[in-house]
Amino acid sequence: MTRLENIWKDTLSKIINEGHPHHKDDSPIREYLGLHLKIPNPMTDLAFVFSNPSRKFVSWARDGAFDIPEYPLKGDALADYITSVDNIDLIYLTGDNDFVYTYPERLKAMHTVNEVGDTVTMNQIDVIVERLLQNRGSNRAVATLYNCGLDGYRVDIPCLNWLQFTIRGDELILHVMFRSNDFYGAWPSNMYFLTYVGLKVQEAINKKYPSVQFSYIDYHVSSAHIYETDMDMAKKIIEG
Repeated sequence: MTRLENIWKDTLSKIINEGHPHHKDDSPIREYLGLHLKIPNPMTDLAFVFSNPSRKFVSWARDGAFDIPEYPLKGDALADYITSVDNIDLIYLTGDNDFVYTYPERLKAMHTVNEVGDTVTMNQIDVIVERLLQNRGSNRAVATLYNCGLDGYRVDIPCLNWLQFTIRGDELILHVMFRSNDFYGAWPSNMYFLTYVGLKVQEAINKKYPSVQFSYIDYHVSSAHIYETDMDMAKKIIEG
């Protein structure tokens, strides 16, 4: 059992046993408010063994190394989700996308207005990398996924709202803030996706700071929840 699988099952138990009933829009849920977790990088202590730890991470995911038996996204499907951030130029900029938004789109092709009022497409990952390369102690390596100009008028808005990278010592840390997270249906794949982003940022800054290693995800969520329709399955998982 992987560390992430352990954290997932422990937190499902926490939500079930310590959470409270609530309605999310029109759907009944079991909810735990104000959750904070530390998600270790599964490649820790291995990242320097491989010249491209992100590539090895995806290869292992595709081979099933990170599969959770009770979680539907496995193998190739999990690897494809993890690497969706690499396909932004091929999919999201061409409009070949059925979703209102995606995390890769908001991270690497955020439509915004620059300092002189022109509409631009911003690659926020590039900005993060550049700020860390300029100053490894920076607290300004941030990205926002909530676009108020669009999302203020939409029903569907990103669950992941904000992320920040910091370097302390030789540890690269990814801080994330979710407004809402479906713990049964989405959390594991969300964390593996963010792990891949962390590894890619590590590789970019290793060109200047070769000793820096992606360490963990500092995870915050306002509403960690399980939909009532998934409660029976969630209970079976934690009961073993």
